[in-house]
Amino acid sequence: MLEWLTGNISHSLALRSDAWHMLADGGAIILALSANWLACLTFRRKLPGNPRFDMIAAAFNGLGLLLMAGLILVEAIGHLRQPPQEILSVPMLITATIGLLINLVGAALLHGNIEDNLNVRGAF
Repeated sequence: MLEWLTGNISHSLALRSDAWHMLADGGAIILALSANWLACLTFRRKLPGNPRFDMIAAAFNGLGLLLMAGLILVEAIGHLRQPPQEILSVPMLITATIGLLINLVGAALLHGNIEDNLNVRGAF
């Protein structure tokens, strides 16, 4: 939310699109954790048909990424139709640097389990 707000204030399409991207990442992680939890339940209790929750969650994450790309495209088209505005680079740079550090920490946390789970690999 703070990244999107700073993107609006600083007139930065990059920050606004990254804010949407971070929202999608958060949703993808919640979906992956939920799928992992459901998959653990299926191993404990044999459900009929042995549903593959991890594959279903990965498909939903892929669809979510396509939806997010469409939203970013709509923002970009709207940005191109407006007259150019001066980008306030200092707030944009500070916010982007904080976002990069958060992404690096997340990547470091996910890297250890990248081969174990399809959803973790997708989140990474």
